[in-house]
Amino acid sequence: MSYEQGYNPLNAADPTPPKFTNIGRVKENRLTTIGEAMKDAPNGVPEGVDPAAPFWQLIIESLDSRWPDGGTVFIFRGSKLFDKNGKPLDNTQRPAMVAAAFRSYLGVIVYPGDPNYDESKVVGQAFRFDMVQRENDPGLRVPVVDGPDSHLGGPEYVFTGKIRIIQASGSGNAVEGAPGTATPVTVDLATDEAAQAKLREALGGIDLTNEEAVTAALKLAGLMAATINGSGLTGHIVNGTLAEALAPFLTPVQA
Repeated sequence: MSYEQGYNPLNAADPTPPKFTNIGRVKENRLTTIGEAMKDAPNGVPEGVDPAAPFWQLIIESLDSRWPDGGTVFIFRGSKLFDKNGKPLDNTQRPAMVAAAFRSYLGVIVYPGDPNYDESKVVGQAFRFDMVQRENDPGLRVPVVDGPDSHLGGPEYVFTGKIRIIQASGSGNAVEGAPGTATPVTVDLATDEAAQAKLREALGGIDLTNEEAVTAALKLAGLMAATINGSGLTGHIVNGTLAEALAPFLTPVQA
């Protein structure tokens, strides 16, 4: 190791963001409404969200990770297209990031509302995704293809690498072979102090921007059916506000 270059803190480089990669296959890609997309959510559409608002349901199944019971892990389930005031999301938001990466790197139109959209180039296809956190966005990471070689194949593609088991212990570390998920309970985190303590234990040490790890921990703790002032956690996942919603109930280190 050489230190000949020396060091000047005024010339320090920008931090290198951590890189998270997933192998996934697009299972479904369509335009629908928030109400339709969330029809099976335990607590329905969150209060204040218009169920008729347009929603891009882009469902991407992970091929390189599974839940402890062998269940499917979903990298992405889609995104709303308008903010709460009915204004279209700008080009720094999730829909534009995903669509721009596909077009730039692969020449593929992934947005189903585009007149040049070809479903055969998207649905059933396997890709390598970089899970990118948008600047100043504490919500879900955004799956973007990361280069011209990120298209791995069609329905015939089989992932042959190591399958990661998405689990979390109370300390927030991944643990293979840990017990299965707890029985879901319906509690309101805004008023239930015991549930808040359980939440802090479940998410101890977990990066709130890592949606897979947070969801796994909530599932194991039986808190996926919990609400915050009546709004279900699933709704916050869909809207990309889960980390922001959970932060007030956690320690300052996590928040």
